[in-house]
Amino acid sequence: MATSRLFPELDLARTPQERDEVYQAASGKVHRRWQFWVYVVVAPSVVVVSLVLGVHMLRRALPWLPEFKTWMVGVVAGVVLPLTYNFAFRRPLRTLIRKELLARRVPVCVKCGYDLRGQETSRCPECGVESPPDSVAQRLETTEDSAE
Repeated sequence: MATSRLFPELDLARTPQERDEVYQAASGKVHRRWQFWVYVVVAPSVVVVSLVLGVHMLRRALPWLPEFKTWMVGVVAGVVLPLTYNFAFRRPLRTLIRKELLARRVPVCVKCGYDLRGQETSRCPECGVESPPDSVAQRLETTEDSAE
């Protein structure tokens, strides 16, 4: 169910069932945030309404302008909606997936998603972020479990 192409961190889950559980838990948390609804509902609505009103006022001030076409609203919405999806859903979901994996004792960097299994230091070699103190022990346990 969960797509690992958009969220490659999901490939670190031990089973497909765990991958789906991690995705469901993280996406549920994103949908409960008020920022999600502001980005998805309010921001595009404000942009589209502002565009329509602005063009209407501009047409009244400059009557020689060509007729406003409704497809222009579609073009703006086509640009705004993917951006709001990225900021409202995808970016926070990545972080929540990584935190959910950490909670399930799968060592992963919260900032960049780097697989930290087998690392002996508490710093991510990819981005340099310090891991939580107990994650070093988790990484060593995970490496020992996979060796057996």
